[in-house]
Amino acid sequence: MNKLGNFVLGAFAGALIGSALALLLTPVKGVVLRTRIRDSFVTVREEVQQAAKTRANDLKQELARLQNKPTVE
Repeated sequence: MNKLGNFVLGAFAGALIGSALALLLTPVKGVVLRTRIRDSFVTVREEVQQAAKTRANDLKQELARLQNKPTVE
C-alpha cells in the first residue's frame, strides 16, 4: 500500500475508534443518543447521495464533451 493509502486507512481507523469511544463515554441517555445517531446517519446519507448525483452528472457532461471533441490525426 502506498503512503496515501496508509494515511487514509489510519485516518479512517482513528475516526472510527474516536467515534466509538465518544459513544461509550457520553453522558446522554440511550434513546437520545440513538436518535442523534440516526439523524446524523440520515443527514450524511443524503449528502453522499447528492454528492454522487452531482459527480455522476459532471462525469456525464465530461464524457459528452470528450465524445464530441474532434480528434487530431
